[in-house]
Amino acid sequence: MCPPRQRPWPGGGGCPREVLGWGAGPSHSSLASAFALAGYDEVADGGGKEHRVFQALRNADDDLAMRLVEELLELLRTDRTFRRENDPAVRRLQSELQRIGATLSDEGFIDWPISSQEGNELPVSTLPTLSASGGSTGITIETSEPNLALLVSSLRRLPSALRPLRARRRRGRDRVQMNDEYDLQDAVETALRLLVSDVRPEERSPSSAGSSSVIDFLLRKERIAVEVKVTKPGRAEKKIKQEVLVDIHDYKQHPTVDTLVIAVYDLASTFNNPVGFESDLTSCNENLDVRVVVAGWPSLPEA
Repeated sequence: MCPPRQRPWPGGGGCPREVLGWGAGPSHSSLASAFALAGYDEVADGGGKEHRVFQALRNADDDLAMRLVEELLELLRTDRTFRRENDPAVRRLQSELQRIGATLSDEGFIDWPISSQEGNELPVSTLPTLSASGGSTGITIETSEPNLALLVSSLRRLPSALRPLRARRRRGRDRVQMNDEYDLQDAVETALRLLVSDVRPEERSPSSAGSSSVIDFLLRKERIAVEVKVTKPGRAEKKIKQEVLVDIHDYKQHPTVDTLVIAVYDLASTFNNPVGFESDLTSCNENLDVRVVVAGWPSLPEA
């Protein structure tokens, strides 16, 4: 195990640029934001981006170091690092993280070698490159119930939040169109990323009865799936209800989902009783917590 304050990145070399691809990556200001989101109070001492990343990881304890890695990976995903097919830097990073038992997907999402839902402890010796302590007592990843109330409230308020972009914009900018389910999925992803760092869009679910579906969004650490639906002519309240019931049935079998949140945006103004719809379908079904949100779509002023 590396002694305190001399901890290298996996494989040694002090967070090498060729592994992280950091030299031409995200900006200094983006790094500062990532550090702040992880809860790291950076002490300004100059140096380049590689130096800043190395200093942050070296000074952090286990829990903070893992949060830092997750935020840094989010920056690399935003910088499209993981969109480069067969990038040798990505392969090296995957290999180095695998040495400490962590799995990095081709899309840039990391799974740590721990089941936080069961409250297991992970010995520090299995994370030698992320440990700032020379002790052998192990680390415990603290878990807390995800703030479902905030998530549900954010999804419900999304149409109102989008209204300034859809109405008259400053200096004659073009309105942002929200016409179908794909538009709403983009908007929902933006809202989710304000609340959660690890948002996995279009995650394929395990097969059931010979077929598998695609989850709109998976919040893996929180074990929450988010589905987005919109109304349109021919796809009104009755049709949406049938789809929701199928989703509930399918997600009961999903091994990494404990909560299913379904956001229905009534673009076509077809709902007669949205409160009753939510009440009928929001429930706990065989260990699956289901939350249904029906959000109306505000009209816009005349152009």
